[in-house]
Amino acid sequence: MVEDGSLVIRTSPYGTIAREGERSAEVAFEVDSLDDASRTGWSVLVVGRAEVVDDPHELLSLAQNPQPWAGGSRGLYLRLRWRLVSGRSLER
Repeated sequence: MVEDGSLVIRTSPYGTIAREGERSAEVAFEVDSLDDASRTGWSVLVVGRAEVVDDPHELLSLAQNPQPWAGGSRGLYLRLRWRLVSGRSLER
């Protein structure tokens, strides 16, 4: 979710990006989509400092957003205040 000039992601508290977020490290997050049938797609890369979202009011608001697609526990919210956003579309 994009909010106030940053990207908020919901993730597992046990993954690599969670450990980096707890240290307020700089991370990269990429999202891609490909359609084999039409041979098209897109890719977006966000680079920035990650921080754990821990404000109770903000967490309550974020919990109202769509559920993550990936299975398992995704109870950790990280905010990436980007310093770089890049992307491209893939066309025939």
